[in-house]
Amino acid sequence: MNILHRYTLKTLRQNRVRTLVTIIGIVLSVAMLTAVTTSITSLQNYLLKIIIQTDGGWHGRIMALDKAGQDSLTAEAGVTKTAFLHSFGYAELENVKTGEKPYLFIGGMNEAFSELLPIYLLEGRMPQTEGEILVPSHLTVLHPEFSTGSTFSLLVGERVYQGKTLGQHEPLVSEVDGGETMENRQLMIFTVVGTYHKPSFERNSAPGYTVLTIAGDSDRTADAYFTMAKPGDVYGLLKQSPYASFTSAVNSDYMLVSGAEQNAGYKSVLYGMGSILILIIVFGSVSLIYNSFSISLSERTRQFGLLSSVGATKRQMRRSVFFEALFLSGIGIPLGIGSGLLGIGLTLRFLEKPFLGFINHHDLAAPVKLTLWTSWEALLIAAGLGLLTVLLSAAIPARRALKVQTIEAIRQTRDIKLSARRVKTSRLTMSLFGIEGVLASKNFKRSRKQYRATVISLFVSIVLFISASSFSSYTMASAGDVMDKADFDLSYNVESGQAKKKEDMDRLFAAMAGVNGVTQSAYAYEYMGQIAIPKEAVNPKADMQNLFSEENGKFSVFGYLVFIDDASFAEYLQQTKKDPAVYLNPEVPVALVLDFMRFRAADGRFRTFHVLQSGGLTAEVKGRQDPEGYTLEDVRTEENGDVFYIYASLADGSELTLSEEEIWHTFPVQLGEIVQQPPFSVEPNYYGLTLLYPYSAAEKVVGQLDFTSGAMRMYFKADNHKTVYNEMLTLLAGSGYKTGYLYNYAGSVESVRSVVLVLNVFSYGFIALISLISMANVFNTISTNIGLRRREFAMLKSIGVTQRGFRRMMNFECILYGFKGLVYGIPAALGLTYLMFQSMSGGWEVSYYVPWESILISVGSVFAVVFATMLYAMGKIRKDNPIDALKNENL
Repeated sequence: MNILHRYTLKTLRQNRVRTLVTIIGIVLSVAMLTAVTTSITSLQNYLLKIIIQTDGGWHGRIMALDKAGQDSLTAEAGVTKTAFLHSFGYAELENVKTGEKPYLFIGGMNEAFSELLPIYLLEGRMPQTEGEILVPSHLTVLHPEFSTGSTFSLLVGERVYQGKTLGQHEPLVSEVDGGETMENRQLMIFTVVGTYHKPSFERNSAPGYTVLTIAGDSDRTADAYFTMAKPGDVYGLLKQSPYASFTSAVNSDYMLVSGAEQNAGYKSVLYGMGSILILIIVFGSVSLIYNSFSISLSERTRQFGLLSSVGATKRQMRRSVFFEALFLSGIGIPLGIGSGLLGIGLTLRFLEKPFLGFINHHDLAAPVKLTLWTSWEALLIAAGLGLLTVLLSAAIPARRALKVQTIEAIRQTRDIKLSARRVKTSRLTMSLFGIEGVLASKNFKRSRKQYRATVISLFVSIVLFISASSFSSYTMASAGDVMDKADFDLSYNVESGQAKKKEDMDRLFAAMAGVNGVTQSAYAYEYMGQIAIPKEAVNPKADMQNLFSEENGKFSVFGYLVFIDDASFAEYLQQTKKDPAVYLNPEVPVALVLDFMRFRAADGRFRTFHVLQSGGLTAEVKGRQDPEGYTLEDVRTEENGDVFYIYASLADGSELTLSEEEIWHTFPVQLGEIVQQPPFSVEPNYYGLTLLYPYSAAEKVVGQLDFTSGAMRMYFKADNHKTVYNEMLTLLAGSGYKTGYLYNYAGSVESVRSVVLVLNVFSYGFIALISLISMANVFNTISTNIGLRRREFAMLKSIGVTQRGFRRMMNFECILYGFKGLVYGIPAALGLTYLMFQSMSGGWEVSYYVPWESILISVGSVFAVVFATMLYAMGKIRKDNPIDALKNENL
């Protein structure tokens, strides 16, 4: 270590506070950089684990690959692992209900299949011979005869349609299209050795439930799944012969998250956002670390001049500056990396449940936890950027200091070059703060560079805090727009054709309402139609001309007629204080009207209005009446403009064609009072009117209910929506009803809340760390400037300035700091808040507001930090002896 390096270390020891603050700045900077890079790698790893659990860890897939193709794929140089699912064939199921799959598909696995595809055992064990099978859990619910331990024989054959053998990825060919046949059957005996979670590699449209066995030495065709040493090579391999002639696919989600996807959109979003955060961190960090080196070098300019006069070269002095930077980095960067890993690890641990709330809302076999995961590349990037920040912060002031000539550096004649006019103060300052205030004002003007860093730090803190608070508030407002729409937790929509009679609905509703944990239940029949309203009854403020068609003096508005079970409707009448004698009369039905339109206009913004001026009028409804026992398959428009509706029989699949005149019919409705709050069993309709009736009035209003023209919906409140949701899924599957129409609304609300919580945690965490850097900058600048003014204060003491005078001077300086920071910061923050409002208002109906609470917190925090720092610095020099301070040129 040469003499200049030892001199540098001695200077750092003499200025311990500034050295400590600089190290803290480096630690905060590197910690934030580590948090950003580690967050990206942790999120990538988390998404990758979810994809592996849902879809598997394979890179490419080739369907129905023959034996030669299988051997060729296994021998490929770039292929690292191959998994095959051999097609043993299909077996027909007995007692199949409507909507169920009619077949069992027997698939034979090789050893690597369970490594690349997600197979999650729920009971028993994996098959070990060809006579043992593993069955999916949803099959055992519908067909208990396939429970673990049972042995049975099956006629296994091929599905054939028009001479072509069909596979699991080709849907069932209905009788309407000619139907498919089973051929080449042979008897096979199997024993069930376990059940597994519903497989992701079985499509919803697949005609058979996938049961798994061991392939053995099979020459059958197989679906091939494989991985490659370089995942990106999969695209080229699938285009090669012989694989190009087969249907193939890549695991696009896996490739996207792992970075091998050829589409760069995902990378640009993830790494683009990360780059923006890193730039903000570097900017904030440079302002602190640069300021530390700038003050240090300003103080040492005279020392550089003396060293230069005795022969030290600029290169040696530059090396001395960079030695200081590297020495501080050697302490701060490792501490920063450790602090960043600890901080982001604790943050991810705290956000574990919220992430489970909105990411794992899928049908996962087991929850995937968000955990800390990093790589040496991520840490190296954080450390490199941290070192670059420090070197950049040191290089700029070093270059400026080393440009000063030796004589000027010793005399320090370049530090201050001001005219008397530029430091002139107003009479108001003199009258309010006395001579002490004038001195403070002149000092502020003569040392603008030193004070500018403090004001900028305060400015950055104010803007970030207020804008982050506004962002959070607008996010919560938009989330509330989603969360506050309905009062139920779960709903079930009965698909058209699943039930033909009211008795079917009653049985299903009673069973679902009886699930343990359900606290409230209701059902409703919804009928869609066009409601014709007289022009004179329309709200003049409504934008009817641009939204709805007008014909014969009437506007046609889309609407729902909702028939709520009588008990729930009577309770709703009591809540809204409406007359039951009027609205519960099934012979003379009168509708309560929900009237609240909201639509996205041509300019992209949501607009809201009421359609009607008032209730108490007669309107006409035009609705579709489907034939009983049929479901709508298609709508065909002829060349002459005639429209025909194609129906399929629920009983035998036969086709029925009806004209438009035979389907649509018109009937009058009486509209009563307008209500604002929907009942428990009604989802708000923001695209038209909703007419509310008791269920007993349904046939009087629309005619016979066949549950095909309208939709039957059931609504439930639950103590634990997740438990009740799972039990209802089992009940529906066991009863032969489709489970896809069961909607966990409360789970979606939790997802939205989880998203908001995650955004808030990261927003405020980021702002807190940036604010810490800014506050450290303020502390460093003020305390160092006060220290550098020891001789100035000693001189003022020697001419009679009292402690009270010093307090007045310092108070004035604090007010100047805070005032300037607030004058620049608050308008900029309000401008950003307005930009956020403009952005949010494009998608949600939100109103601009001034975040007074955040502004007040900012004002209080700014003056608290400035005054606290000033008190700390003044406390250190209050007991200085004026004579010693005047003689001493160092801190």
